Amino acid sequence: MGGWVWILLFFAWGAPALAAGVSDEDLKSIAIKAQDALRNGKLDDYDALWDNPVAVDRITQNITAPPALKAGFLKGMGAMGKTLGSAIAKGIKDNASYTFLGIKTIDGERRPILRLMTDQGLNYHELIIEAGADGKPHIVDIYIVITAESIVQTQRRMYLMLTYMGAGKKLDANVDSLVTLTEKWQKGDFQGTLDAYDAAPEKLKRDRVMSLYRIMAAQRLGKDEIYFTALGEYAKLHKEDATADLLSIDLFFNKKDFAGAMKALDSLEKKMGSDGGIDFYRANLKATAGDAKAALEYATKAVEKDPTLFNAADFCLTNALQNGDFPSAKKYLLIIENNRPGFRFGDLKGVKLFEEFVKSPVYAQWQKERPKG
Repeated sequence: MGGWVWILLFFAWGAPALAAGVSDEDLKSIAIKAQDALRNGKLDDYDALWDNPVAVDRITQNITAPPALKAGFLKGMGAMGKTLGSAIAKGIKDNASYTFLGIKTIDGERRPILRLMTDQGLNYHELIIEAGADGKPHIVDIYIVITAESIVQTQRRMYLMLTYMGAGKKLDANVDSLVTLTEKWQKGDFQGTLDAYDAAPEKLKRDRVMSLYRIMAAQRLGKDEIYFTALGEYAKLHKEDATADLLSIDLFFNKKDFAGAMKALDSLEKKMGSDGGIDFYRANLKATAGDAKAALEYATKAVEKDPTLFNAADFCLTNALQNGDFPSAKKYLLIIENNRPGFRFGDLKGVKLFEEFVKSPVYAQWQKERPKG
């Protein structure tokens, strides 16, 4: 059984089968439809882009489980598209951003990249799109960069663990290590997580998910030496993976190592491409470091690349108001309202920051030009 489980773990967690017959034009079309559906909270439209049966089959294939257990797991998981879409739409409802950046070749496969930016940080989604039985392209999976695995891989791992857990069950050494480490992490036992990683078979330690748990546990414990060692080992094993960059940015930032954080952002940009979200991170770094001029320059670039980056637009708006640059203030007011569905500024009269702006003729111009409704 040991060899079978090993193959199941590592080959099932690897890259999906290469998609055939999906043009870049179709990939872009689906990515933009996904972006727009989630920006507008249209979960049914987003779910319609998915081939849910294919995703479910890849989660459960070659894993024997009692029918009741399988049915309960799938019921709890729900429709892949709608479940995931609901979480993303909720996350970007207020001032977050979800934006299609372009298409990249990853593991020999063309994938649309969407960037998610919320108050919790930066993340990237790689859509895995294949032609379905109907001949039309559908989303069958999404690789989540910050977690270093796809949605199908995550669910398959949980399903596999569920089938192997239970009183009196003797587990394969690899599955046992995975179950132990995951349980320690879920209980908040971060030292136990590190211990479970150290006790795991050597080949298993090279797995992305195992490595990621080690990195996060070391970070939670404040064990910088282990953290940076784990991060470095992960980066060497997965040179093209942006996960290590994403994980290191906030650590550098919190330690006020602004040069280190900028280096991580530069590395991230080389892997993921030009992105306003990265520019806004640079703006925050420069602002925190006391370089107001560079901060404004990066924030301006961020909005130019992606006008849905509302925090960046608000940064520019505040700067314009503070410096009496009312034409620029009007520009950013319009950008925010035009790109944020359902949001409109209230009465600005009496708001101290807008006091001089309201007295200027530019205020009346803005009132005429702002979107209705």
